[in-house]
Amino acid sequence: MRKMIIAATAMVAGAAQSAPLVDIYGGLYTGQTALSGVLNSGTGDADLEDDLGYDDSRQTVVYLGLEHAVPVLPNLRLKHATLSDEARGQVQNAFTFDGQVFLATTNVVSSFDLDYTDLTLYYSPLDNVVKIDLGLTARQIEGDFVIEEDGNPANRGEENISQLIPMLHVGAYGKLPLTGFYATGEVNVVGYDGDNIADVRAGIGWVSDFMLGVELGYSQLSLDVDVDDVVADLEVGGPYLALSLNF
Repeated sequence: MRKMIIAATAMVAGAAQSAPLVDIYGGLYTGQTALSGVLNSGTGDADLEDDLGYDDSRQTVVYLGLEHAVPVLPNLRLKHATLSDEARGQVQNAFTFDGQVFLATTNVVSSFDLDYTDLTLYYSPLDNVVKIDLGLTARQIEGDFVIEEDGNPANRGEENISQLIPMLHVGAYGKLPLTGFYATGEVNVVGYDGDNIADVRAGIGWVSDFMLGVELGYSQLSLDVDVDDVVADLEVGGPYLALSLNF
């Protein structure tokens, strides 16, 4: 995905430079982020920290956006995030997962991959010193969760989730007095039919005269979804340092 974003950015850079009313931007960040919450796929909850032994997990985010001056057409942004890890733990309270029973004091090994891809369409009703974005995000969530009794691969449960979720999008961007510096933030949120997602990000950044920039901030994702017989109630968050490109 990273190579795809870089390639796409290179392809559209020439068009952006020849069309002054089109702005292309993109960025990438990766790092460790705090992870907590529970999984439920039967009786009892599997606590990610207490039962499965998770602490911090690696998250990678890459995005590419396009803004233009055509009033009736929305701006757009693509964003892809991946979160994955594996851990060892000891079950504190018995639970079932994918029909398999994991009793208290059982040692377990587990792994997960949780990805989401956003397509955000938005308008900017205010765009001067302060810029406000309003729109909709379509988020495709894909997840794979595996829990196995340590030393007993016959006692192994695996669940997959896949769901498309629409969300409201609000963003803000403001220039700071120091040359090239800015403050930014955004919220993607939805709550309906048992699914509740709140994805919040805030940061301060700097853009050079040579298209490159950096951004330091904090992001927090609260995910409470009931998908494909799996209830995932997760909290993912932490600081980030992003590299950005602006054409």
